[in-house]
Amino acid sequence: MKYLTKILFFNLSIFIFFVKIAFTYEIYIDGNERLSLVDIQSLTSIDLSEKNLDINQINILVSDIYKSDLIENISYSIEKNIVNLKITETKIIEKIYLNGNLRIKDNDIINLLSLKDNYLFSKNNLSKDINLIKNLYKSIGYQNINIITTTEKFNDDRINLIFNIEEGFVSNIVDIRFSGNNFFSDSYLKNKIQTKPQGFINIFSAGTNMSSDLTDFDINLISSLYEDYGFINAQITYELIEQFKSSYVLKFYIKENQRISFSDVEFNVISEGLSSLLNDEHLLLVKNLKKNSYFFDREILDKHIANINSILSSNSFLNHSFNYEISNDNENYILSINEIILEPIFVNQIFIDGNKITKDKTIRSKLNFEPGDYYNKEKLTNSKRRLEELKYINNVSISDTKNNDLRDIYLSIDENLKTGNILFAGYISGDTGIGFSFDIKDFNIFGSGNELNSSFKINTEEVLFRVSYIQNIPNESRLTNSYTIFNSENDLTDSFGFKNSEYGFNYKINYDFSKTVEISTGVSIKNLRGHSQVSSENFIVDNIGSSNHLDLIFQINSNTLDNNLYPTNGILNSFKLEYSPNEISSNGYYKINISNSSYVKIREDNFFFINNNIGMAESINGNLKTTNAFSLGGLNFKGFDYRGLGPFSNNIYLGGNKVFSSTVGYGANFIFDKQDNIYLKFFYSMGSIWDSDYTNDPFEIRSSAGLAMDFLTPVGPISLTYALPIEKRNSDKTREFNFSLGTSF
Repeated sequence: MKYLTKILFFNLSIFIFFVKIAFTYEIYIDGNERLSLVDIQSLTSIDLSEKNLDINQINILVSDIYKSDLIENISYSIEKNIVNLKITETKIIEKIYLNGNLRIKDNDIINLLSLKDNYLFSKNNLSKDINLIKNLYKSIGYQNINIITTTEKFNDDRINLIFNIEEGFVSNIVDIRFSGNNFFSDSYLKNKIQTKPQGFINIFSAGTNMSSDLTDFDINLISSLYEDYGFINAQITYELIEQFKSSYVLKFYIKENQRISFSDVEFNVISEGLSSLLNDEHLLLVKNLKKNSYFFDREILDKHIANINSILSSNSFLNHSFNYEISNDNENYILSINEIILEPIFVNQIFIDGNKITKDKTIRSKLNFEPGDYYNKEKLTNSKRRLEELKYINNVSISDTKNNDLRDIYLSIDENLKTGNILFAGYISGDTGIGFSFDIKDFNIFGSGNELNSSFKINTEEVLFRVSYIQNIPNESRLTNSYTIFNSENDLTDSFGFKNSEYGFNYKINYDFSKTVEISTGVSIKNLRGHSQVSSENFIVDNIGSSNHLDLIFQINSNTLDNNLYPTNGILNSFKLEYSPNEISSNGYYKINISNSSYVKIREDNFFFINNNIGMAESINGNLKTTNAFSLGGLNFKGFDYRGLGPFSNNIYLGGNKVFSSTVGYGANFIFDKQDNIYLKFFYSMGSIWDSDYTNDPFEIRSSAGLAMDFLTPVGPISLTYALPIEKRNSDKTREFNFSLGTSF
């Protein structure tokens, strides 16, 4: 039996040996003109000189070689024990051509491609470059881009690569909708996000075209808005709903989830003597939180921390700071205000990366720390927030590295590269009729963070050309300089009885005292020339001829409105003083105007409102020109015609040196429409204008009552107003119906 087993085993071994010999192969390679066998061997772990390769090794060899960018194609055939590998070497790109790209220049695309002239052609890189071009087009609103690539032979080892681009049509956002938002209204969110529905001709900016980058930015912005009010787990997604070819509705879905409400507030003060120093600020914080029903509000907390850190600094507690923390104990949120004793760590260097347009010094001027300062995480957080509030910055990430007692700070900037736009808009005003405006804007000109705005405006009364340059002051983020040159032609024949031309220069310095208070002061230098008078009345003749003026202007605004265009809650107060010195100007005068708008929300978007305005002006020498006097009627006093309320002489409007008006009313979102696109307002107005230098016009009350309907549309607000005069004079000009496009109530 053992003998038989040995014979069988011997025969099986012989059989396996001959089978192995029969199914092993030797490699021969053909087609390699530029690549040597040594080059090809470097592409695989299989030994090409081996003469007994099995089929698995052959498959590995073919796979290894095919993966290389040096090889365009590979095939093989087997004859007996010989494997003939036929390789096609990758061609070199002689030239890259683009066809069909009308919207983006050749160089702007080619400079971004990974494939270049005189580079080896790569299938993987080609796929990446196709996706890159598509994403580039999507960033400016072209969603249906199609790209077909072809190659043409240049010589035996070189090819031309051709990208055939079908741009299609730009995809527009025609409407923006929200679902699930209970805390913020649709109108408030629309006002905050950067994406805007198509309503203007816009060449440079993706603001009115579909842009996934811009939409992602808006999602982050909405999330930040909710986080600022304590909705830390809000979830925001979006959907694009096609309405018709290349036109979409952008719909945001919002799940607000729970809002943080504090059950307790703790003050953890370590240093002796600080408790009494900060006691008033702590009491103020508790008061403000109580008024807010103890809900989280980032503005309240940030203001408190800023105030107490300012007190620390002014009292030489330089290495002390405060922050706030929120802890959760069984769904009970506790707010802790904590003192921090800072380590003697200082800011060493500040590195900035990712800013392709914005200059380093522009970004550094927005930071509230610099090399040599104490390292303070609170300052880093505030600087990040301040940068992300800028129009030209999408997102900022801040990190640091420690080196003994020094910290290097690293800022990674994600910029909004589409900072310029061209806008052409039409509007209809109940005061000045049909008008058009053409604007060219850039809010990060030459990467300086400064804004350039050139505009041309024309309506039935005025033709105006204006160029403004708004300059941020380095290291003073709350200060801006504004320079404006202007030239206008005004046809005032139907109102003041003459025409005039005006050109000049304005300078203004603006100071953001806080998030709600703005202070500005400036000077206006201008030349006026009145002409084409309709009569020789002295109130007309006083405006005729050339005169030079220098006006000094001071203004302060306090604004807590929840929406500047369609407010439902908050207060806007404004004080403005104009003074034209008689020694410098042809006709010196002063003019004071005080206004107040108060809105009180009842529920949802139902609210009461009251708007008050009072003004006084006087000439320093002689009569106050009618164009410097106040006017009343039209949009600022409904039920009466534009400049239709007050004294007239031979149908020429005189205006008044003193004016007041007050409007009270009730507003509501129409039929509680969730889309917030129609507002209905009932109102009663009363006021008067009097004391013209050209007539003895007494103080007499006028009043009106009516209703207004404001529509939010993709092309701007549309306002329809119907008001009936209740108290009026025979000389007053009335107009019951008023319509405007581009302005609201």
